[in-house]
Amino acid sequence: MLKKLLLTGAAGGVGRAIRPLLGEIAESVVLSDIGEITDLAPTETFIRCNLADKAASTACSKVASMASFISAAFPSRSPSI
Repeated sequence: MLKKLLLTGAAGGVGRAIRPLLGEIAESVVLSDIGEITDLAPTETFIRCNLADKAASTACSKVASMASFISAAFPSRSPSI
């Protein structure tokens, strides 16, 4: 299990769809987006940023790269989008 995972674009459609799955592979999930996220699970934290902010990923074990990450981590449970 990953210690910490950063999900960029977490407020978007794909980000919202995969958030419930990430708790199965990471102890904590850091959600980032330019938009606000207020409905956090107990293992989630939120930081407002964009991809140009390198400080956002400093302490993360893995950064989720949307489609390719979902296919690899959850081949039988990839969301239909």
